[in-house]
Amino acid sequence: MGVRGPKAGGTRVARMAAAGYLKPDADLSAAAKKIWDRTVKAMAPGFYCEMDRGLLRIYSRLFVDFERAQNVVEHEGLVKQDQLGDWKENPWHRTALKLAESLSRLAVKLKACKSAVETHNATAQAARIGKPKARSARAGLMFNGADEAPADQLN
Repeated sequence: MGVRGPKAGGTRVARMAAAGYLKPDADLSAAAKKIWDRTVKAMAPGFYCEMDRGLLRIYSRLFVDFERAQNVVEHEGLVKQDQLGDWKENPWHRTALKLAESLSRLAVKLKACKSAVETHNATAQAARIGKPKARSARAGLMFNGADEAPADQLN
Protein backbone atom coordinates (compact mmCIF):
# COMPACT_ATOMS: atom_id res chain seq x y z
CA MET A 1 0.00 0.00 0.00
CA GLY A 2 0.92 3.63 -0.16
CA VAL A 3 2.48 5.91 2.40
CA ARG A 4 -0.59 5.69 4.65
CA GLY A 5 -0.76 1.89 4.61
CA PRO A 6 0.62 -0.64 7.10
CA LYS A 7 4.22 -0.20 8.15
CA ALA A 8 6.85 -2.93 8.03
CA GLY A 9 7.25 -3.16 11.83
CA GLY A 10 3.56 -3.76 12.50
CA THR A 11 1.39 -1.72 14.82
CA ARG A 12 2.73 0.26 17.74
CA VAL A 13 1.11 -2.16 20.19
CA ALA A 14 2.77 -5.13 18.46
CA ARG A 15 6.18 -3.41 18.59
CA MET A 16 5.71 -2.62 22.29
CA ALA A 17 4.78 -6.22 23.10
CA ALA A 18 7.77 -7.51 21.15
CA ALA A 19 10.10 -5.21 23.11
CA GLY A 20 9.15 -6.92 26.40
CA TYR A 21 9.75 -5.58 29.89
CA LEU A 22 12.72 -3.35 30.69
CA LYS A 23 15.26 -5.20 32.86
CA PRO A 24 16.68 -3.52 36.00
CA ASP A 25 20.32 -2.46 36.24
CA ALA A 26 22.67 -4.99 37.84
CA ASP A 27 23.96 -2.58 40.52
CA LEU A 28 20.53 -1.95 42.09
CA SER A 29 19.84 -3.47 45.48
CA ALA A 30 17.51 -6.47 45.74
CA ALA A 31 14.75 -4.29 47.22
CA ALA A 32 15.12 -1.69 44.45
CA LYS A 33 15.01 -4.44 41.80
CA LYS A 34 11.78 -5.71 43.35
CA ILE A 35 10.24 -2.22 43.12
CA TRP A 36 11.55 -1.87 39.53
CA ASP A 37 9.94 -5.16 38.48
CA ARG A 38 6.65 -4.31 40.18
CA THR A 39 6.52 -0.89 38.51
CA VAL A 40 7.51 -2.06 35.04
CA LYS A 41 5.25 -5.11 35.04
CA ALA A 42 2.25 -3.03 36.10
CA MET A 43 2.25 -1.61 32.57
CA ALA A 44 2.05 -3.26 29.18
CA PRO A 45 5.21 -4.89 27.81
CA GLY A 46 7.33 -2.29 26.05
CA PHE A 47 5.59 0.66 27.75
CA TYR A 48 8.89 1.74 29.31
CA CYS A 49 11.88 2.11 26.99
CA GLU A 50 15.59 2.82 27.48
CA MET A 51 14.88 6.54 27.87
CA ASP A 52 12.88 5.77 31.03
CA ARG A 53 15.73 3.83 32.64
CA GLY A 54 17.09 6.80 34.62
CA LEU A 55 13.71 7.77 36.06
CA LEU A 56 12.89 4.15 36.92
CA ARG A 57 16.25 3.81 38.64
CA ILE A 58 15.66 6.92 40.76
CA TYR A 59 12.07 5.90 41.49
CA SER A 60 13.13 2.44 42.68
CA ARG A 61 15.84 3.78 44.97
CA LEU A 62 13.63 6.53 46.39
CA PHE A 63 10.85 4.04 47.08
CA VAL A 64 13.23 1.86 49.11
CA ASP A 65 14.36 4.93 51.07
CA PHE A 66 10.72 5.96 51.60
CA GLU A 67 9.83 2.53 52.99
CA ARG A 68 12.83 2.71 55.32
CA ALA A 69 11.84 6.18 56.60
CA GLN A 70 8.24 5.07 57.02
CA ASN A 71 9.31 2.04 59.07
CA VAL A 72 11.44 4.22 61.35
CA VAL A 73 8.52 6.62 61.92
CA GLU A 74 6.17 3.72 62.67
CA HIS A 75 8.69 2.30 65.16
CA GLU A 76 9.73 5.56 66.88
CA GLY A 77 6.55 7.62 66.45
CA LEU A 78 5.90 11.08 65.00
CA VAL A 79 7.47 12.84 67.97
CA LYS A 80 10.37 11.79 70.12
CA GLN A 81 12.28 13.08 73.08
CA ASP A 82 15.69 14.61 72.47
CA GLN A 83 18.70 14.53 74.83
CA LEU A 84 17.44 17.54 76.80
CA GLY A 85 14.05 15.94 77.39
CA ASP A 86 12.15 18.16 74.93
CA TRP A 87 9.61 16.59 72.59
CA LYS A 88 10.33 17.28 68.94
CA GLU A 89 9.12 16.09 65.59
CA ASN A 90 10.85 12.96 64.41
CA PRO A 91 13.20 14.07 61.58
CA TRP A 92 12.41 10.86 59.72
CA HIS A 93 8.81 12.04 59.41
CA ARG A 94 9.86 15.11 57.41
CA THR A 95 12.18 12.91 55.34
CA ALA A 96 9.32 10.51 54.58
CA LEU A 97 7.11 13.41 53.49
CA LYS A 98 9.76 14.81 51.15
CA LEU A 99 10.39 11.38 49.67
CA ALA A 100 6.63 10.91 49.16
CA GLU A 101 6.45 14.21 47.26
CA SER A 102 9.39 13.20 45.07
CA LEU A 103 7.86 9.78 44.42
CA SER A 104 4.57 11.39 43.43
CA ARG A 105 6.30 13.66 40.90
CA LEU A 106 8.27 10.75 39.46
CA ALA A 107 5.13 8.62 39.25
CA VAL A 108 3.53 11.36 37.17
CA LYS A 109 6.54 11.50 34.84
CA LEU A 110 6.57 7.73 34.51
CA LYS A 111 2.76 7.59 34.20
CA ALA A 112 3.04 4.85 36.80
CA CYS A 113 -0.43 5.28 38.24
CA LYS A 114 -3.56 7.14 37.27
CA SER A 115 -4.10 8.55 40.76
CA ALA A 116 -0.65 10.17 40.78
CA VAL A 117 -1.42 11.96 37.53
CA GLU A 118 -4.85 13.05 38.84
CA THR A 119 -3.34 14.30 42.12
CA HIS A 120 -0.67 16.22 40.23
CA ASN A 121 -3.28 17.80 37.95
CA ALA A 122 -5.50 18.72 40.92
CA THR A 123 -2.53 20.30 42.71
CA ALA A 124 -1.62 22.29 39.62
CA GLN A 125 -5.25 23.40 39.25
CA ALA A 126 -5.36 24.51 42.90
CA ALA A 127 -2.13 26.47 42.42
CA ARG A 128 -3.70 28.37 39.51
CA ILE A 129 -6.81 29.41 41.48
CA GLY A 130 -6.64 33.06 42.42
CA LYS A 131 -4.08 33.94 39.76
CA PRO A 132 -5.14 36.27 36.94
CA LYS A 133 -6.25 34.54 33.78
CA ALA A 134 -3.67 34.49 31.02
CA ARG A 135 -4.30 37.15 28.40
CA SER A 136 -5.21 36.19 24.90
CA ALA A 137 -2.60 36.67 22.18
CA ARG A 138 -5.09 39.04 20.52
CA ALA A 139 -5.67 41.16 23.60
CA GLY A 140 -5.14 44.84 22.84
CA LEU A 141 -5.45 44.54 19.07
CA MET A 142 -7.70 46.97 17.24
CA PHE A 143 -11.36 46.04 17.00
CA ASN A 144 -11.00 43.10 19.37
CA GLY A 145 -14.29 42.68 21.19
CA ALA A 146 -15.49 45.66 23.23
CA ASP A 147 -12.44 47.76 22.42
CA GLU A 148 -13.93 49.23 19.25
CA ALA A 149 -12.70 52.42 17.70
CA PRO A 150 -14.80 55.57 18.16
CA ALA A 151 -17.03 56.48 15.21
CA ASP A 152 -14.99 59.62 14.36
CA GLN A 153 -11.83 57.51 13.76
CA LEU A 154 -13.49 55.19 11.23
CA ASN A 155 -13.22 57.67 8.33
